[in-house]
Amino acid sequence: MSYQEYLQTLWKGLEGRAVIGRLDSKGELSIHRFFQWPEQQDELFAHVERFKDEDVYTTDSLYRANRASKSVAKCANYVMSDADTFDIMDALVEPSMIVHTSEGKTHLHWRITDTTDPAAIEALSHSVSDTHPKDTTGLDNGWAINKMLRIPGTRNNKYADPFTVWVEYTGAEYTEDEFSHSYPPVERADVLDQEMGTLPTKGEALGSLKASPQLLDILNKTSPGNVDRSDGLHLLFNELFRHGASNEAAFVIASTHPFNKFADKSNPEAKLWEDVLRARAKSEVVLEAAPEVAVEVTVEPTKKAKEVDFLTAEEKEGMAPTFIDDYVAWATSKTDAAEEYHVASACMILSTVFSDFGHAVPKFGRLPLNLWFMVLGETTRSRKSTTRALGLQFIKALGDEDCYLYDLGSDATPEALDNELLKRPHRSALLHRDEAQGWIQEMDKKAYMAGAKQKMTELYDGHVSGKLRATGDQNRRASVDISLTLFMMGIASQMADYLTQEDFRSGFLTRFVYIQATPPPRTRESDWLEQADITEVKMGDAVFTAMVSKLEAAREHWADFCPVDAPTTAVPCTREAWLRLNLFITDVLDAAEGHDRHAIVEAAADRLTKSILKLATLLAMYDCCDEVQIAHMLSAINYASSWFGHMVNMANRIAESTWARSQGKVIEFLTEHGGTSKWEPVYRKFRADLRSDEFLRIIQALQEAGLVHTYSEEKTKQRWIELLDMEKELAA
Repeated sequence: MSYQEYLQTLWKGLEGRAVIGRLDSKGELSIHRFFQWPEQQDELFAHVERFKDEDVYTTDSLYRANRASKSVAKCANYVMSDADTFDIMDALVEPSMIVHTSEGKTHLHWRITDTTDPAAIEALSHSVSDTHPKDTTGLDNGWAINKMLRIPGTRNNKYADPFTVWVEYTGAEYTEDEFSHSYPPVERADVLDQEMGTLPTKGEALGSLKASPQLLDILNKTSPGNVDRSDGLHLLFNELFRHGASNEAAFVIASTHPFNKFADKSNPEAKLWEDVLRARAKSEVVLEAAPEVAVEVTVEPTKKAKEVDFLTAEEKEGMAPTFIDDYVAWATSKTDAAEEYHVASACMILSTVFSDFGHAVPKFGRLPLNLWFMVLGETTRSRKSTTRALGLQFIKALGDEDCYLYDLGSDATPEALDNELLKRPHRSALLHRDEAQGWIQEMDKKAYMAGAKQKMTELYDGHVSGKLRATGDQNRRASVDISLTLFMMGIASQMADYLTQEDFRSGFLTRFVYIQATPPPRTRESDWLEQADITEVKMGDAVFTAMVSKLEAAREHWADFCPVDAPTTAVPCTREAWLRLNLFITDVLDAAEGHDRHAIVEAAADRLTKSILKLATLLAMYDCCDEVQIAHMLSAINYASSWFGHMVNMANRIAESTWARSQGKVIEFLTEHGGTSKWEPVYRKFRADLRSDEFLRIIQALQEAGLVHTYSEEKTKQRWIELLDMEKELAA
């Protein structure tokens, strides 16, 4: 039987990704090439033909992804055993195929006709191994569904005289029950007999997870699209397990997900639970004992965010409520958006109103009290725009056409922004915009936005440069101090895809406080519209009116000794508050230094400490205090844990996106050079952007994905990187 006939027999009726493995220059089985079976069988056969005089391997199973891993095994027809020196006559049932790999050594395969479930097949292979112990029978103890085995028609080059691998076909076939009678499955019964524990609510299940871009992308799907639901459900389970889900949490989340292929079948809950257990058995993620589920669930963006807390328990207990607490209580009565979105809106209001009058006084100079927020989400259910609209209600109520022209709108070119702010020396202003990712792309690509990033950096620092014109009524305008608050909203994944690590490390993007939150769990009630209270409609919102009145009273307090258009006044910290700020700065920079993305987190962490000083000063001004008290500083630091976590999460997402772009650039470089290049020119191309260890990891990732392979010339010892055949064909 040729290798073509063997592989067609091995995978008859199956669909998935087949792996062909070869040895690298060190003799390790590290070169993997994947083909979609049966669509690409001709390409697969051509590949085997090309290397048939070498050691070539495959597995009995096909996969859902370009990875020969148990966690993505999709289907298989044959129970397998690496029989090695085992006497075939001692097998309890006759093999369907016997592959002779060298003199006296074989692989055995038994055809199962009524299941292609890799978990069931693997459990039977495990049974064969356990039934015939290696030390007494010579049968190898490898039984994993992803075990690499030699292909008939290729060479075994381990010996002085290479051996051509060949196959003997008997035609024996078995049902699962028939084979189990002789070789009872080792794992399957134990796996499927696990009883379901207490189910969490969907909110509790989501709250138990560590968030990631990949997981959020899957959870936010509203339809299966073109994805096979079996493949999609398997992918969902593996992502959930990787991010800490228990079996029960995975069941709850999957039950309402569009990938749930059992939803329209009989007995859907029992079938879904069995699928959870099968997925766990195949998963390479170890299930750890889960802590008891708390009633109150808060989903934080990253594990790092959960570990970093900048206040002691005693400090938290002694904190008094602030305007931010009052605002959040009011806003949450209007919408179910994440509280952190409301916190950002409250800070935006304080910054817009009180940066008109005061500034902080670090030794390096005047620090304006403007805060910049980047509020990010993925779906309309995150309610980003709703929270922005609520905050702007306060700005509108507090503004007028005479003294307090706060709102600059949502669209401005650098030139227009300059001209407007030069007319308003020492005043505060607010620029707000949805779809921030589009605005940032315009800065890079549109001529009318040239210099926008540099201009925004200058404006953040509180200065507008003067202008000198050859024409016009006013030829010269002096530089002025201003305070510009920025409130931007956008799609987190799109921002991460576009931005680079350099964007995050330097420039005006490090000035933002990043806010990200998962949307609230969808329930039947959350889909409903709630009618407004008719009394409130007629009489007005008394809570809103009271909060606006208190803001106006505090504003008038500061206006009494800081007239309109006059320079802002210094608002210092007490000695105790300043000391606590410095301790916090040390804690933040220590946390940044301990992070994997230290290079891109550190700069943003430094800016975060300045934002906390600004917020503490704003809280003091709202309370009409001439100095920032320790209570104000602690209230501000209380938000730093969350903000630091969001910042780290954004840095991770940008780094992951940059990583993907770097892989694409390596492929592009190799394509431009005919598909093959010496190692050194490739490294020289990217060394300005990547450390040597980062470059090595990228090449390794491309190898594992089956896109490239590396080899060395024996004579010259030159190292080469080569696109694998499929990539070359796509490039052509």
